[in-house]
Amino acid sequence: MKRIVCGLLLALTLGQPFAQVPFAGVAPIVAGVVAKDVIEDINDVLTARIGQATTSGDYLLEKSARELKLLMSNADTILKGNIDRTFDKLTSQQQIFLRTATELTNGLNSLAESALSIEQFAAMDLNTVLGNLPGISGDTFLLKRINGYSQVYKNKGVYRIKFTGQAFKSDRRVLVSINGKPVQLLPFSTDYVATAEVPVDLINEYFSEKEVRRIPVRVQSWEKRKFLKKLVLGAEKQVLSYDSEMLLLPRMPVSYELLEVTAGTGWSQAVSTASNTALASATGKSGRWNSYLVGVEIPAGALMLTDRTKTWVAAGVPAGPWGDWTGGVQYTDYGPNGPRRAARSFAHQIHDQNRTLAIEVAYRTPVVVAGSKRVRLKDPISGVEAESRLLFDTLYEGTFSPEYSKYYLRLKYFNGEEITVDTQTANPSGIEVRPNITSTLMSVTVKIKNPYEGA
Repeated sequence: MKRIVCGLLLALTLGQPFAQVPFAGVAPIVAGVVAKDVIEDINDVLTARIGQATTSGDYLLEKSARELKLLMSNADTILKGNIDRTFDKLTSQQQIFLRTATELTNGLNSLAESALSIEQFAAMDLNTVLGNLPGISGDTFLLKRINGYSQVYKNKGVYRIKFTGQAFKSDRRVLVSINGKPVQLLPFSTDYVATAEVPVDLINEYFSEKEVRRIPVRVQSWEKRKFLKKLVLGAEKQVLSYDSEMLLLPRMPVSYELLEVTAGTGWSQAVSTASNTALASATGKSGRWNSYLVGVEIPAGALMLTDRTKTWVAAGVPAGPWGDWTGGVQYTDYGPNGPRRAARSFAHQIHDQNRTLAIEVAYRTPVVVAGSKRVRLKDPISGVEAESRLLFDTLYEGTFSPEYSKYYLRLKYFNGEEITVDTQTANPSGIEVRPNITSTLMSVTVKIKNPYEGA
């Protein structure tokens, strides 16, 4: 008899989003309940929680529920033929197993919306769960670990998925199917480990650019019967049939933003002035004309505003019939920012009076202008740009401008994990960021390693 009080059906009837369904969990265990019913109840809750997690993208909840499913696939091994007995007839160790499995299943609520680290996608492993089960050794389990729980896209070769447990002795027949199709097993190099090779053309079409996809995995194992049992019951006995799913990680698993902080040269908002005067002395003789020059210079590196230059007679007889400016202002001493010097000539014709000539120029001074701009990473060989997402195990290069000051690289993995690397920080594990700053080239290379290659 089912003992679960599950809000799933009611919640769906009321139209609640699947990710928000309130799960009541497994009912408390009482003395007269049959062990098989408890196991079925736990598996039903775990199946529902996996469905919830895959819909909401909660990878930690999904993996934890799948690991408990893996644990429950070994229930027969732990109960040792007592699966049809009531709870009070089980050994104390078997009671601990069912109680702990129930508590762990009901405790999955605490994991909702927590982050699964990128490294934890590598495998499903019962070692952590077994830490909560004193006296129970995983060495007796038919299946206790799956390497290759998720896969990173590759263009060629094979994907490998490795199964560890008692079901994989060299004298047993093992069948692994991916998406309903049998795949080749490598020859057993040691007992208890079976390695399947999945050709890329079998599953590559199911990978998505940005989303995690899942495909079914089934592993089965048969042992050979001996003597009379072989004649009566057949040549083989199936000891394991386990169904799960393989996660296909996004082809482009990391989004990025590379920002270059610039320290370019701009011009001050404030306008400064420079002025100078020159004395036009009396000619000493009526009818004589003398030419005088008044000039001024701005600081090196400044920008002269030539449209604001002024000249005038600061003292003495104003310009007129007895003396006047000859021609316009002359600009000289040109540099990268334009002229540094301005001057103007004055023709003076007063034999007994002096004039004071004046000139003023306006200029702006250079200032450091901080800014930022996005830099696109690209394949250093082909030059193809990575618009917003990156592959694992692929080298990218970004080129900075002459105004480069420093950089910030922001990475966001498909599981929500975010990492920032900048000029001052050391590279996090698995991320290689190498700036190359010289007088002729300013660039950076980026490579994100597959976080569990070879796990």
